[in-house]
Amino acid sequence: MTKYQKIWCFLWIIFFIFGLFHYIYMLFGAKDIQTVTIEHGFYLLILAMGAVSVAPIKYGKKLLWFILFCGLATIYHLPEFQKITEIEACAEGKCQALTNLKISTTE
Repeated sequence: MTKYQKIWCFLWIIFFIFGLFHYIYMLFGAKDIQTVTIEHGFYLLILAMGAVSVAPIKYGKKLLWFILFCGLATIYHLPEFQKITEIEACAEGKCQALTNLKISTTE
């Protein structure tokens, strides 16, 4: 194992332990476990990208890294990003906030 692979393995173990304890803590204290699941998936994708970067793969390394990179879009499933998207749409004149709030616009 090279120096970088040893560092990556050490960081992976630290992240796994931290993530496991954080997940258990959030199971008992969080209102919405879906948010925690989305965040942990995002972090796992970043670590997988790091693993691909130091892996001794000859062919398809860039394609695999790109596929993992595209998976980072899961972060947009967080409620905060959905609200930001609605606000940006309203700023562009495509406001759907009224329909999402189920407010009657007719009298």
